[in-house]
Amino acid sequence: MKKLFVLLITLLLFTLAFTSCGAPKSAEDVMKKIDKKMESVKSYQSDLTAKLSTEMYGYRVLADFTGKDIKINGNAGKYYDYMIMEGTMEMKDQEKNETIETVKTKDIRAFHEDKMFILAEQDDLSQKLYSPLTKDEYIAYLEKQDGMIELDFESCVNSSFVKNPDDSWTLTYSGYTKKAINEFIEAFGDEIFEEDIEDMEITVQANADFTVKDVEVKMIFENESTTSEFTMKQTYSNYGKATPIVDTLDVAQYKKVSDCRLLTDVADMIEDLEELENGSFVLDITQKLSTSSPSYTQTNTERDTVTYGKKDGKYFYDAKASTNNTKYDISYANGKQTVTVSGQTQTVDQTEKEAKAFINGLINTAKYEAIRVSNIKKLEDGTYQISCGKPNENLYKPVFSSLGTSVQNVSQTINITVQDGKITKIESTLTAKGFSMYYGNVSFELTSLCEFYY
Repeated sequence: MKKLFVLLITLLLFTLAFTSCGAPKSAEDVMKKIDKKMESVKSYQSDLTAKLSTEMYGYRVLADFTGKDIKINGNAGKYYDYMIMEGTMEMKDQEKNETIETVKTKDIRAFHEDKMFILAEQDDLSQKLYSPLTKDEYIAYLEKQDGMIELDFESCVNSSFVKNPDDSWTLTYSGYTKKAINEFIEAFGDEIFEEDIEDMEITVQANADFTVKDVEVKMIFENESTTSEFTMKQTYSNYGKATPIVDTLDVAQYKKVSDCRLLTDVADMIEDLEELENGSFVLDITQKLSTSSPSYTQTNTERDTVTYGKKDGKYFYDAKASTNNTKYDISYANGKQTVTVSGQTQTVDQTEKEAKAFINGLINTAKYEAIRVSNIKKLEDGTYQISCGKPNENLYKPVFSSLGTSVQNVSQTINITVQDGKITKIESTLTAKGFSMYYGNVSFELTSLCEFYY
């Protein structure tokens, strides 16, 4: 659910892109004038509201967001950008009328005085980082993010425009292709909408001078009686007179890191690995558990050699795993997973989604999440050292829970090696310590090394 929340925020931040559409000629001309005008404005503010209600895994998921974006491209090269997004997502058991989980989050991404700022708050996680950056580097970063999930006005069959009595403009779009709808949904993550979406309705309101007044997006579900909904509206104002927010951008309150852009760049490169059509990697994992009373040490090792991707347009994987003295052959194709161990073979049903989740879990064995990063250092040979002050609990908590031991101290370091914009190696070291009246001092170390081949 937390991953879903982050994906939704990311999409909302970068959805709106004013590009020419496939409407009748005069409507196309209106949109071109909007494009041209928006490119020329020196500053503006936009305010966003979004609501989501849908079924997921048999539960009702509700989300409510508000956001603000301020852009100022002033004189003498002065450039300022400020985005803040706050929201709440709830997962409810409808039969019992109980809330299963509530996630609250706050995110700030900003550029001010040649520095990029990142603030993130989610449950018990808190992150405040900044790094020096030029205006051109920051703008290139934004363009890269925007280009990933740009909303395509053009892929529709119904479009119209109206010139209103006050000389403002209203443009409407609907009848979107399945491809356009699927691309929009994929930006969220495939797991969000279990119901089929029939269409999207988009309304653009422009002022008489062709500056945008607001943009509204609404999803239309195939089931007319559904209670699911998704609406988003972004309202624009303060053209030429936007006021910067600076009280939340005090460098004394932020940790200086090598490059804030790496927070999303690493996540993007991991996603690129997951989507390869011809990928392979070797993963080595070592777990070491020690107790002081009695004095005891247990070490487990595992090596996985994996190929994955697509054959004839369908997802597949082949994995050879060796755990201590046991060897496994695990493969997937055409909805079936086959496991062979000690000469015994078993075949079970597995969906493509489940198959991808299995391989993606191995690719990101380190469980990298941008919000958990507390420091970034650039090392030699294209390697970045990432420190995580609060690692994912799934990496260590099951071990301590099985011993009835609380965790007193935990840390993680992830080294990411990048060549030609691709990850070639992810190396993670996690250490956790605790104390138990039955086992004394308990220490746990988990190391993983995943090397990728292209």
